[in-house]
Amino acid sequence: MTQAQSDTRYVNVTGDTVTGDLTLAATGSDGRFFIFGRDGLPQWMFGNSGGNLIAGRYDDTGEWVDNPWGMNRADGSMVVDKPLWLGDPTPYEDNHAASKQYVDTTRVAKAGDTMTGDLKINVARHHGVEFREPGGERRVLGIRTTTSGVAGLGAFKAEDDPTQPLMLQPFGVGAPNQAEHAVNRDYLLTQYDTSTVTPASGWAANSITWMTRNGWAVVTFDSVRKTTAPAANDIMFTLPVGARPISGTWWLSMVGNVATTGGGARVYLGSVESNGQVKIRGLVMPPANEILYATIAFPCV
Repeated sequence: MTQAQSDTRYVNVTGDTVTGDLTLAATGSDGRFFIFGRDGLPQWMFGNSGGNLIAGRYDDTGEWVDNPWGMNRADGSMVVDKPLWLGDPTPYEDNHAASKQYVDTTRVAKAGDTMTGDLKINVARHHGVEFREPGGERRVLGIRTTTSGVAGLGAFKAEDDPTQPLMLQPFGVGAPNQAEHAVNRDYLLTQYDTSTVTPASGWAANSITWMTRNGWAVVTFDSVRKTTAPAANDIMFTLPVGARPISGTWWLSMVGNVATTGGGARVYLGSVESNGQVKIRGLVMPPANEILYATIAFPCV
């Protein structure tokens, strides 16, 4: 065979180009590999092992270390046994792989993390958030949404002891300024002074007028008088917001001061309205300057 014939038929060991397919044939479970090396020692192998495609690596002494990459011929699954480095850390298509950097900066860690935006929960099926003890066996508190679309919390459940009340901690110690705000005990046990219960025009309050709110109940003791003879349905004073009846009209009795009438004590009829107005009612009315004493107890909003 001449050199020209050899150059046409065979690959040059110093480097050449193959113009057709190069087939590495194996029998049974035998493998066939391309070996990439340096200074006479293998560094990488790539080829067919038992029908599967693998890539293996060697250490600096030429000893095999492991196969960090492989593909199963039967189902096409791919195994990456080592970290996969992505040139672009941000995926921009639905089927792109995501890097650890992308996940760490855009996802919330299960072990604990901080969200910088809102967490929205679908309210169509009473979804919610549960707080559990370590180990996750027992729920301590569950917060569930409502299906009506109303803002707020649909239900609480203190499962560690259902007989105990669930306590809400309001912000600060001041009075709430919105109807749906939580209130603290100091607010519920508010002591109102006479300047808070302001008499209506023509009426005057004595110094012993006071009011106490305990939870959802209000008790007030008031002593007022009018310089002129009052008329039926006169407004004596108006209760402050936060100390008014839940609804409807609440009837009360008032006692006239004996010293101002010159006779025995007399009883007069009065009422408390849901708007806080306290009125004198009835056919019998007190004279001018008679001090009226009224003790009122009712549930409030």
